[in-house]
Amino acid sequence: MGRRRISEADRLFRQDVAKQFRGAMEKRRLNQTEAARELAITKQALSQYLREKSTPQGEILARACARWGITVRYRDTQFGQGAFEAIRTQTTSEVLQLDLLREPQVFENAHLVVTLARSHKSTLQLTIKVKQSTIPSSSKTQRKVS
Repeated sequence: MGRRRISEADRLFRQDVAKQFRGAMEKRRLNQTEAARELAITKQALSQYLREKSTPQGEILARACARWGITVRYRDTQFGQGAFEAIRTQTTSEVLQLDLLREPQVFENAHLVVTLARSHKSTLQLTIKVKQSTIPSSSKTQRKVS
């Protein structure tokens, strides 16, 4: 079984994550065991990230950005702590979480359909549709935000 090839963008992302993690660890004088404990991962997983052999999942990146104040770059887009914060609807405790490192994505609840897709190499397109049953018929609209 051969090793799976990763894209150049993913290789550069792994490189940036490793650099950011190393810098945060040095700044805080953390060894690998301490850093892994802070991120709630194994020392082996952290070692894989530092050696650019694996890509952390979104929740691990979110913890690193929040705890260490780092920003990572993927396909010419920077992601910091705010990129991983959950969006809560005002009427319920339901949470929508966009993973900006993966697309296309579609999230739907009783009131909205949110679609995130790449429209060009360096552009994400966010489409928000309000479901017809939730608004009066005289004010139905669809807006696209790029």
